[in-house]
Amino acid sequence: MVRRPSLLERCINWVEKAGNKLPHTFLLFLYITILILILAHALNGTSFTVPGQPEKLQVTTLLTADGLRYMLTNMVGNFVNFPPIGLVIPIVIAVGIGEEAGLFRAAIVKLVRSVPRSLITAVFFFAGVNGNLASDASAVIFPAVGAALFQGLGRNPLIGVVSGYAAYLGGLSANVLIVGTDATASGITASAAQLLPVTASTPIHPAINWYFMAASAILLTVVGTYVTEKIVAPMLEEQPVMLSEASQSQALELGESENRGLKYAGIALVAYVVILLALSVPNGALLRDPETNAILPRSPLIQSIVPLVVFLFMATGIAYGIGAGTIKSSYDVGRYMGKGISSIASFLVLAFFAAQFIDYFNKTNLSTFIAVQGAHALGSIGFTGIPLLIAVVFFVCLMNFAVGSAAAKWAMLAPVLVPMMGLLGYSPAFAQCAYRIGDAVTNPVSPLGSYLPILLGFLQMYKKDAGVGTAIAYELPYAISFIVMWTILLIVWYLLGLPIGPGAYIFL
Repeated sequence: MVRRPSLLERCINWVEKAGNKLPHTFLLFLYITILILILAHALNGTSFTVPGQPEKLQVTTLLTADGLRYMLTNMVGNFVNFPPIGLVIPIVIAVGIGEEAGLFRAAIVKLVRSVPRSLITAVFFFAGVNGNLASDASAVIFPAVGAALFQGLGRNPLIGVVSGYAAYLGGLSANVLIVGTDATASGITASAAQLLPVTASTPIHPAINWYFMAASAILLTVVGTYVTEKIVAPMLEEQPVMLSEASQSQALELGESENRGLKYAGIALVAYVVILLALSVPNGALLRDPETNAILPRSPLIQSIVPLVVFLFMATGIAYGIGAGTIKSSYDVGRYMGKGISSIASFLVLAFFAAQFIDYFNKTNLSTFIAVQGAHALGSIGFTGIPLLIAVVFFVCLMNFAVGSAAAKWAMLAPVLVPMMGLLGYSPAFAQCAYRIGDAVTNPVSPLGSYLPILLGFLQMYKKDAGVGTAIAYELPYAISFIVMWTILLIVWYLLGLPIGPGAYIFL
């Protein structure tokens, strides 16, 4: 008997079909770029002030001789300097070795045989939610590892791609540790707090949201695991997928050569970790902060996550290949790295057009103008208490579709939200907390997000016809669930009057 899709599944299928009727993603970015240029031209010369900044800004058109020269001379630079490019290419080169040599499949088979199957999704999602420890590299790592993990379980690798992307980007800011995003956000908050005497003396440090964000990491793991297994997986399990040559076999069995390869990879992993510890644990170690001698929230160790991950994948992948016999010469290593690059061809196409859009959006000051006007509109509503919290979260959710960078968005909004909430008796830490929820939850479904090309690239590896509609439809259950449950957690925290972090409280 054919299973009848649920109402939610039918809605998601409709979103996918409607979204995929849009033109190819590169054309979508091109059309939006043209729209931005026209809108900026129409608003050219419009002055506005960013709260906390003395100088006025203007919306600037690029549809002039100077503007056209700017676009032409910076087109290549925009692409080369597009942040995801520097993250994706080194990692997929290294991941290609492990993928083609067979390391990932063998490691996952071993994992499946040693960890209760019922816990694998939860463990993976928890790691993804805490992925901001590895900074933006997690946007590449978790979809890639998730695909290999679920494929090794004999399940659709798309489940791993979708859940890995949602865990990291949808759970951005939630973490059981203090990480770089905490330091960045608190630095902006501290500056905004100085705008008002009542908030100027409030202690602000990177851990001001720690208690709440640690609890959030646990909540989102539970919610994300439920959504994955009860909503997303049933939709995807029966869909056909394309598999690479190295991963056609799904049998959960390991031969003698594969076990030997895992042994070699394990030795390489231990050696790598020992070297890394030697470079980071002792006082004054090379990878500690040379000024504070700290590792968290910021240090050369944290700032070197991408190359460290690349070297880790290379070391273990090559070691496995030598042990398993899938790497017999340096030519095999080069060929596997080349296959890794070929797997992201569609991402590179999208990245070129996305890079132009983001640069022009910022260059015209249109993104800042939209954020400032929206923040003023929110302040004029006059909400307090729970309605204010909900309004802030949902407003930032909407702003996320216009301004992708969390730091840039908070730099625009903090000078408005922190004083506004301070006048109502709320601490800067609480304002920051509400902002960070809204900033995270719509990341997975933002059609203009910087990392959408990464998601599409992974989806198209297994589903050739995947488009923007596919990406948004598959991520939508996570976004909706996260918005609802994370906001409820914020409201409960507010009603109980719990501290948000060490020395940080809801009220002034």
